[in-house]
Order: sequence, then structure tokens, then C-alpha cells
Amino acid sequence: MADHIKLQVLKALTAHLEGITKTNGYQHDLKGKVFRGRAVFGATDEVPLLSLLESPAPLDGFYADEQKTLRRDTLVLLVQGWADDDSRNPTDPVYPLLADVQRRMSDIVSLDEGTNRPRWPGVYMLKGLISDLDIGQDAVRPAQEGVSAKAFFYMPIRITLPVNLIDPTEKVE
Repeated sequence: MADHIKLQVLKALTAHLEGITKTNGYQHDLKGKVFRGRAVFGATDEVPLLSLLESPAPLDGFYADEQKTLRRDTLVLLVQGWADDDSRNPTDPVYPLLADVQRRMSDIVSLDEGTNRPRWPGVYMLKGLISDLDIGQDAVRPAQEGVSAKAFFYMPIRITLPVNLIDPTEKVE
């Protein structure tokens, strides 16, 4: 059986973020270091790394047809990233990681100014899985007991995706 549309989106987003590598022109290598649904990382976990978490309080979807079988959902995700601490300025190393993630996320929605066509057609709207993506304002935090052993950032993203309630594994055009 095919994956639920949300899981398809999460897997596509994971694969896209794992494209943050030095060979692709970024400051970090995240191949194999992007996780879904993992909220706890310890001091022994090798950084940098990212985690994608779904919001615990989903927003209401909007029905898109009379039979109420198609819905436009808003999937709110929290992208979290951890980097090494700097002993004097603990959060400084997090900012370059955040910049890499923001740059990579922008590929999903970027349009070419001259033609108003997707700048990166191969990843635009996660190859048609989603209909919109908004990148929210981030926050960078130092290590904090009971929260994180290392400095980190979190960045909310809001994804709009069509969902077929009869077959939630089906991509809706």
C-alpha cells in the first residue's frame, strides 16, 4: 500500500533537505542526518542534524468539494536543527546551519523573476505533492537542561496540500 500523502510529503522534504551537502555548495553535510518524528537527541548524537516534527495541534482543513471527500489541509511542521556549541557564543554555529536550511527550503517555492516559472522545476512544490509552502520566522536557542544538550534552531513551516479522504495515499492534481 502507498504511503499517506502526509508521509509522502515528509519523505520528499527529508530527501530534499539531505541535499544540503558541501558538494552542493552548502556549509554543512546533512546526508543521512535528517530525521522525521524524532524529538529527542542526546549529547552523543553527531551534529549537525535536523528533525521534522508535525505540529501537535493540527489546523482545520477546508473541504474542496460538495461530497466532502477532497480537502485542502494545512500541515504545520517544525524544522529543528542542531549544531556544535561555541564555548564563548554558544548559538553562533547554529546560524550558518539555519541559513543552509532556509536556502534549501526556498528551492521548493522559488520562481524565476524573468519568466515567473519555477527556478528549480525538479523540486518545485515537492514535485506537485503540495500546493503551497510558507517558511515561518525562526528562533535560535542555546543548550538548555531538559530541552537540548546543544544549541539549536527551530523554524515553523506551513504546507498546503490537497487530501483525497477516500484514498489519502493518492496525489490530488
